[in-house]
Amino acid sequence: MKIKKIIAIFSLLLFIGCKKEEIQSPSPAEKGDGKLLSEYFSKLRIAPLDIVDLRNKNNDVKTVFDKKKTAGMIHLRDSVWSNGLGTSSFYESDEMVVTPGNLSYIYPGSLLKAASIASDQFETFSGYQTAPISVQLSFPSSLSIGTLSSPSLSNSRIFLRNALLAPGFSGNTILNYSDYFAAFSRYEEVKYAFGYNVNQHRLFSSTNTNFDSYSSGTYYSTKFVASYTVENFTYTMSDPTANELIDMASIPANAFNGISPVYINSVTYGRFGLLVLESNNNSSEMKSAFQKVIKKILKKTTESYTQEETNLFASCRITIYLLGSTMGNNVIQLLINPSPDGVSDFIAQNVGTFTASDPGVPIHYTAKYLKDNSPFKTTFRIDH
Repeated sequence: MKIKKIIAIFSLLLFIGCKKEEIQSPSPAEKGDGKLLSEYFSKLRIAPLDIVDLRNKNNDVKTVFDKKKTAGMIHLRDSVWSNGLGTSSFYESDEMVVTPGNLSYIYPGSLLKAASIASDQFETFSGYQTAPISVQLSFPSSLSIGTLSSPSLSNSRIFLRNALLAPGFSGNTILNYSDYFAAFSRYEEVKYAFGYNVNQHRLFSSTNTNFDSYSSGTYYSTKFVASYTVENFTYTMSDPTANELIDMASIPANAFNGISPVYINSVTYGRFGLLVLESNNNSSEMKSAFQKVIKKILKKTTESYTQEETNLFASCRITIYLLGSTMGNNVIQLLINPSPDGVSDFIAQNVGTFTASDPGVPIHYTAKYLKDNSPFKTTFRIDH
């Protein structure tokens, strides 16, 4: 009995010792030597995340991914099925689109549970104090480089506003245009356009009940999803050093329970639009007409709509999701039998320009693991 008690006590002490070693506090001398903060969290574990696995035969989506029209999407590998009847392609993304539900968490230095991003149920940490971080804005300004005394949404906005109003600001150039277009059969496939496992039911079902997995809504034989991204500038933070992001004197040894959190390291500002078209019209004709809408939004064509194209839109509906709209930071609407001119003209007005008074809004972001500053990524599987 005594031997069992001794073993139990020894095991408990060993467990406690291991827990304490999850975080190694820097010595006073180390705090100013420029060592990366990750060196003190290297014993944390990066928990594996589930693959976003829709397993839907969709050559169109694969073709779009192969052409790299989706920002941050990288092809990993192909795997031929054992029966030889198909192939599974795997892609990963390190850029995620902002939604109304996570907007308040998206700023440089935001510390989050990695699994909470993967489940689209964002969770922060408590029980510690933050430390300053070094940040930089990609546009010219006398105040584009500096320090946030404490990473927070309000402090990040104040720093941005000051840089926009400072001498030397220039924001007339747009970093990047990108667009995405694909047919789809299941509403879950809009996840691809968001770059992570977004909860499409929560985001869209109150506007379009077909996004509700329990809905008995109208069936549409033809469905397309399209998106566009206009990038104005990026708001980034450097990999934190031992005296940044987290006050090491205030953090408990087992604050993260052995699992590495992630921190938001980059936020891109601009405008983003997603359009989901549903119709029972001929697929190829509807695709051609819808592609013209997207081209007119991005000012890639001045062609007028033919009467036949206009008639096609008289029996369809389009769900739109806009970030950086003139109607507010975000807009979600369902348009029934819309005029194609009305759709393209309205959204084209929301593409906007980059000025100090209209810099755009957060549209997508990236994150890194505290353990080693490696990027947080979402893996997708596509069958074809």
